[in-house]
Amino acid sequence: MASPIDKILAGDAPLKLEIGGADWWTVHRGLSPILGTAIHNGHEIRGAVEALLAISDDDRLREEDPFTEFVIRDVPNRIVFHRSRFEVDLNRAREAAVYLSSEQAWGMDIWSEKPAPETVEDSLRVHDDYYSMLRQVLRGLEERHGRFVVLDIHSYNHRRGGPDAAPSDPETAPDINIGTFSMDRERWAHVVEPFIAALRMFEFRGRRMDVRENVAFEGRGEQTRFIHEAFPETGCAVAVELKKFFMDEWTGLPDQAALVAMRAMIRSTLPILEDRLQATR
Repeated sequence: MASPIDKILAGDAPLKLEIGGADWWTVHRGLSPILGTAIHNGHEIRGAVEALLAISDDDRLREEDPFTEFVIRDVPNRIVFHRSRFEVDLNRAREAAVYLSSEQAWGMDIWSEKPAPETVEDSLRVHDDYYSMLRQVLRGLEERHGRFVVLDIHSYNHRRGGPDAAPSDPETAPDINIGTFSMDRERWAHVVEPFIAALRMFEFRGRRMDVRENVAFEGRGEQTRFIHEAFPETGCAVAVELKKFFMDEWTGLPDQAALVAMRAMIRSTLPILEDRLQATR
């Protein structure tokens, strides 16, 4: 049976990255110190885990970050994770990367039968392998360019009350939330602040974007923490949370024009990021 994401994208092939059922992630390397990641983009789940799930495909999709891969396609270096965060969440520490309780998963009951320890460990090995790979990729960027920026792209729901409910208050839900919690903010201010300014100045379908720092989220995820700990002098990791104004979070249907505009917006920041990295002492 086709998954919700397959049905949604049946007429929008350019929005979908073709993958195999056994794929964990895709890495694309280019000549640039900028890396984009979409680690919650995936919807795939291996059979041993899927057989134990109580949560529906639709509910899973609502808490995943579909189309974040599309937004970073013009970033010369890209990493896209293809497995669902409900199998293993790369943006949580290893000990919390498999959701075993509803408290870890927005109050939802995920399991019809709790996974055995060996099933959990199999998922956690993917977490281990991902971070081993990420360290290697980042070391390569460091060796070639001296410094690098990681745009850690995510998305978030703003209609949690239901499909007909009012959206979240814009005061606490900006269009784009920039998270910098684990960053040496003073060291990287000359990179982060021009990046935020460029996002704010981009004309997004006739309007300017509401871009704020550490409002809806603070960037406390595992990936940015890992990067700043492993590469404290050379790595600037920015958590970018996009409010799901580019899709219907309840049906999963995308607004393709909005996604194309968002892709252009991210592309427009690349020369600025590269220029500001050159100024890093």
